[in-house]
Amino acid sequence: MGGWGSGGHNKTHRQVEKQRLHRVDSFAVYNNLRYDKYTCYKNKVDIRGGCTIIRYYPQSKEAEILENGVYYPLGLSRVLNIDGHSQRLYFLCPCCERRVRYLYRNKNGFYMCRKCAGLNYRSQQVSGMAEMRLKMERIVEQKLGGYGWYQDYDCIADVPAPAKPPYMRWSKYEALVVELKKLQSDYYTAFYQQIAGTSLGRRFLLDYGWDMEE
Repeated sequence: MGGWGSGGHNKTHRQVEKQRLHRVDSFAVYNNLRYDKYTCYKNKVDIRGGCTIIRYYPQSKEAEILENGVYYPLGLSRVLNIDGHSQRLYFLCPCCERRVRYLYRNKNGFYMCRKCAGLNYRSQQVSGMAEMRLKMERIVEQKLGGYGWYQDYDCIADVPAPAKPPYMRWSKYEALVVELKKLQSDYYTAFYQQIAGTSLGRRFLLDYGWDMEE
């Protein structure tokens, strides 16, 4: 029997979470381009991420990715948001050409989508605290549009609710905020319970005023 984050099925696949240092994020690439006010005047822009470099050509709006010391063409896809003005940038997987946000480096140094790299989402392999993190990320990123939270916070459980998207009903927004806050509270409750199981953890909690009898 497993406890918090004890694992699960599909052990033959590696976990997406463990590959974070070796993945490149199309949303982060887009943010770099959007916040550089001189992008349109440059012949090329090099953006580092995921242990590689994305080379973007503003004039042709094409891109390349550095793999094993060589730049290869990288397909891009732009999708309008619901507001009809802002947009999201996605990669086209070099292997299957699926539109994806993340590309992951395989053992041979090439980048591809999750499926082509043989990776599973965390929810397919883990439970407990990791699953709560995934749910919080979905609320903050996919439903409320807070994609850049990781630039200011180390943990999704510390992120305040983003502002209401202009297209969303207030009742829907308020329900999502309540759900997010409950997940954040449950996450830290589980965290404290987990570390309380060790002598070092109990000492830490007592030092910070946590009542072990609660």
